[in-house]
Order: sequence, then structure tokens, then C-alpha cells
Amino acid sequence: MQGPFHMVRSPERQTESHAYQDSHRTREQSQAFVIHYNEPGNILGVELAKCLQDGAIVAIQDDRVLFDVSPAWIPYDEKWEWRLPRGPFVLAMVGKARIYPVFIIRMGYRHYRIEAYEPLTKFQCCPTTDGAAAAVLCSEEFARKLGIENPVTIEAMSLKTDFASTFQPKSMIKMVGADMTAAAAKEVYEQSGLGPDDVDVIELHDCFTANELITYEGLGLCKEGEAGRLSDEDKTTYGGDWVVNPSGGLLSKGHPLGATGLAQCFELNQQLRGLAGSRQVEGARVALQHNLGLGGACVVTMYRKN
Repeated sequence: MQGPFHMVRSPERQTESHAYQDSHRTREQSQAFVIHYNEPGNILGVELAKCLQDGAIVAIQDDRVLFDVSPAWIPYDEKWEWRLPRGPFVLAMVGKARIYPVFIIRMGYRHYRIEAYEPLTKFQCCPTTDGAAAAVLCSEEFARKLGIENPVTIEAMSLKTDFASTFQPKSMIKMVGADMTAAAAKEVYEQSGLGPDDVDVIELHDCFTANELITYEGLGLCKEGEAGRLSDEDKTTYGGDWVVNPSGGLLSKGHPLGATGLAQCFELNQQLRGLAGSRQVEGARVALQHNLGLGGACVVTMYRKN
């Protein structure tokens, strides 16, 4: 997708977006208003709309609303109203415009409450699901006996549980395992002699969108406070420095608790064996796994293809 954002009207319907008409408004003034235009198939950015948790986005540049895209399930003639969450995160950059996900708070006369706990929406929180997974561990001798090609080895593994710092000082970031993640990752890097720069593919515990960002920092992919930049610069996807959660992660697959960690193990082994199909990370030889359970334990594992 490329700017400038000139396509704000349908070729067949000349009804302009209310957001476009009021594009002189500041971001603060545009926190919530009714939108009359609704044909996302003819608006730049429709690809982004398909990826959204609650289905609606807005493009803002220099504190001006350029356009918004409503989800397809809203009827064409239906009026709908949105607002930005507190501290909105940037979904993507298109030219110089920032694309934000927004809450739909009204459709017609009906009010909606989509957020689980602002700024998180329901679909930024993984569902608990049913599932099962298994892994077979064996010695190198047994693997050779079976004629296993491209064996994957566990180079290092570390388990950490809650520290005193998990609870003091009061920090929700530490409460959800940031210290455990950092300590386990540090030990794994020391044991394996490998570091973040050696890793090709990562499966991490993205139980919530915010947890993925916290884990970037805990695993040493970036400094504290820089996780958002990794996402903005596409560092954690195909073509970036690492491919994170090629399986889709917990947000895509769900979270069957005990099976979650072994599902990550399976995905990374498939990646290192070159068996991941359309998800395959080209040339993957080193993989990092992060799994977390509150109350509290964290396991970090380093795999390598021989």
C-alpha cells in the first residue's frame, strides 16, 4: 500500500467519509464521531482492516484524520462511531500516516463494549482452548539408529520461578513474568554460547498483545522501552531480524495451557527441519522458545539444527 490517501470515495457512490470531511480535526477532537461512509473495499488500507481484532482502523497524519475503514459486518448505510483507546498503539505505517486500531462504541442506536481491559480488546486476549501436543526426546545414538536426518538438539534450557522482584516494587510488567523471562533467557544464552543475534525464529507466550512486547525486551531482542519500535520497523516478521510466532501464537491458535509449550516445541522443530510449509523461515538453523505460566514459572529453550 502506498500514499497519498486520495481514494476516500467509491467510484460508484460519491458519499464521502465523515472522517474525510472533518479531516481538519485534531486527533483529540476526533476521539468519537459518527461515520457515514462504509465501503472498505474501495479504500486504501483494506488489507489492514482484515487483520484487525475488532475490524476498524483509522489513519492519522499530523493530528489529522485521513480516513477510517469499518469492518465488513457493518451494513453500508449504518452509522457507526469509534474512538481511540488510551495510549493507542500504531498498527502500521502507510507513508507518513499512522494506522491505529479503534474501538467501535456505537452502531446505529446500539452501544458496544469491545475492550476487555482498556486498551486491550477481546481479541487481543488469547482464548483458553482444548488441545494436546507431544514431543519425543531421545539420545543422539538412538536418533542415528533410527536414521533420523537433520536432528534438532536442545542447546540449553532454563526454568525460573517468581522472584521477590515479581511483587516488589508493584509493577504489572514484573507481575506477568518480565524478570523471570530475562533471567531464564540470560542463563540460556550463557549455556548455549548463542545470543539473540544468532536466533532465526522464535515462539513466545503471547497470551496478550502487550505480553509479546514485554517478552521482546525480556529475551533481549531490544532494550527496555523499545519493543514498539521493533514492531513498527517490521523487525519481528518475515524479512526482519527474527520471525516471531510463525505458528500464529496463542492469539491465533488459542491457549490449551499444558499443551501450549509443546505446540511451540513442535513448530520450532518443523521450522528447523524445513517442514513448515508456507510458514517456513528460510535458512532457519537456531530457534528460541519462551513459555510462561503465572503463579509462576518461565521456561526458555534454545534449539539448533545440526
